[in-house]
Amino acid sequence: MATKSRNHQFRHIAVGGTILISATLAFAQQTNSAPFDTMRCIDTYEADQAKFLARTKALADQGKLPAPMKDAKDKEIRELYSKQFFPNVGKQGNDAANKKWCDDRVMDLRGRTAALDAPPPPPVAPPAQIVAPSAAPGASGVQGASSSPTQLRSVNVPNAFIRHQQGIGRLTPLASDLDKKDASFLIRPGLAGAGVSFESANFSGHYLRHQNGQIRLGRADNNVLFKKDASFHQRPGLAGKGTSFESVNFPGAYLRHCRGMIFIDDAKGRNKACSADPAVAKQDASFDLITTQSAVPTAPQSKPAIQAGPPAVPAPVRPVTPPAPVAAAPAPLSPEAYRQCMTDGSAIFQAGQKQFNSQTRREQDKNEWRNKEGAYFNAQEQFRGQQYQSICDKYKSTATTAKDFAFRVK
Repeated sequence: MATKSRNHQFRHIAVGGTILISATLAFAQQTNSAPFDTMRCIDTYEADQAKFLARTKALADQGKLPAPMKDAKDKEIRELYSKQFFPNVGKQGNDAANKKWCDDRVMDLRGRTAALDAPPPPPVAPPAQIVAPSAAPGASGVQGASSSPTQLRSVNVPNAFIRHQQGIGRLTPLASDLDKKDASFLIRPGLAGAGVSFESANFSGHYLRHQNGQIRLGRADNNVLFKKDASFHQRPGLAGKGTSFESVNFPGAYLRHCRGMIFIDDAKGRNKACSADPAVAKQDASFDLITTQSAVPTAPQSKPAIQAGPPAVPAPVRPVTPPAPVAAAPAPLSPEAYRQCMTDGSAIFQAGQKQFNSQTRREQDKNEWRNKEGAYFNAQEQFRGQQYQSICDKYKSTATTAKDFAFRVK
């Protein structure tokens, strides 16, 4: 009877400061098969979970991952453990199925860890920009509203601009044409009926708004909260120069950059993700407004000296080449199309993962699979932030690449 029963062993497991009482299941060895070691499975998973949490902490300490995003990712991983992994470990019917299930969960966790490290864009200096003079805002708070694309350049970080990237507000140099488009906004009268709002120049109908203290790019709707979150009063720069933008529904909180991200924060720097030095906070919350269609002014020319002789023949006037038409910004996928793409990509990748795990692999092949797996989860994360057809195609292509490798490698 002892070999057929399930013996419960209890121990305390520390997960992110929270003590979970976990029950591990010991199973008897089955005929002609190696016994599944439940404890070893749990220990392996917990070790990889600790690596994930250590990596998010390291990225946050380096300023590459804002505190709200770190907390969200850590919470997701802990819930995977407590709600999905632990309640089902060792309950797949037989030792072979238990081992396969455990391996899949561990590989999924390792893929999520690999996806944390997205390669940064190369630091290429942008071309010189001309700062348009800004007038002091009036009582209505809508002075400066313009139909011309405008960029917001930090007054204390040279050549760094507010831009959207994967749906998140960031402060980066403008290294490419895409960077410049992502950093261009149409300043509209505030959606909340006060202040101004920033509509993306390359994603029509999408506005910068704050959400849980962080600036994101969202599609405008009739939601009252969205309209308030996307409206800001234009104020004289807190740094004594430039312009600052105060939240309409959080008085005293201003658009502010820190650690390469954009938040709202009060003038005293109370956002825990940013410096608490009030002087730094005021500098971080001040921006120069740059009109991207402004022509570069030329230096005034002196009058030519009068010379004797016949008048000079004027040069022929060359026809002006009209600018190339600007392509319309792509529309985001519908919720149904987004879910279908996410399902298709996941099915492709899981087929490859099942094939790869079905055979014993060489260590070099395992390392290459981890790279393919990391690229897949990275593409999936990007698609969650940018729900467009081109990103969907990239996501499914990355899944297909991983699947093809799994079926090709021997």
